[in-house]
Amino acid sequence: MNKRLDLLSTPHQEQRSRIYDLGKQLGTIEYSNTENFLDFKQKLENFIKELKQHSLNEGVFIMPLIKPFDKETVELFEIEHSLSERRFHELLSLADKIENADNPEQKKELGLQLYRLFNLMVGEYLVHIFQEENTILDTLWKNYSDLDLTSILVAFKCWAPHERAMAPLFVKSTLANLSAQQIDYMLQFIQSHLPNDIYTLVAHCVQQQRGEQNLTRNLTRRG
Repeated sequence: MNKRLDLLSTPHQEQRSRIYDLGKQLGTIEYSNTENFLDFKQKLENFIKELKQHSLNEGVFIMPLIKPFDKETVELFEIEHSLSERRFHELLSLADKIENADNPEQKKELGLQLYRLFNLMVGEYLVHIFQEENTILDTLWKNYSDLDLTSILVAFKCWAPHERAMAPLFVKSTLANLSAQQIDYMLQFIQSHLPNDIYTLVAHCVQQQRGEQNLTRNLTRRG
């Protein structure tokens, strides 16, 4: 059986690793040590920001593909994303309270609450991404080809701020393995399934890479 293109497992694996590292640090931290706690707090804030962005990415690129085939599951995941947002807010608010607490005993008491709340969030979130992997991937693979999913991945690389710098290289390597007909199909698929601003970004990037490929071919022929 051929291995299918997996849009979820890699980011989820990275999240599990980050959760482990944060949990390990939180379990040994001295809350009265301001420097150590602020280091953890900054890492927590950064991680939560990334989780929020991941949720947004799924809402833009993944859920619209699933909704025609499993609307109830999409609605369930949207509710869970909202609940996660609330949990993230609770964690950050509690971390602020620890930072501003007046004495070590108060920091320690609040720290225990933070530790318990963090583990509650972890349990909820790990179940959530496990369910996503076991439902979303199956639906994607049953209803879309790898070229369809490659199209979504190309669009994500061109749109996501943290991926944009490397997008031209990724698009170039992707186009090198596709025929002109497949590239046209990819653009049509993106245009029909994603917002127009994303399609415009992708079309521009593809046009640039196609131009470079044609120039390279012409120079090679002349040589």
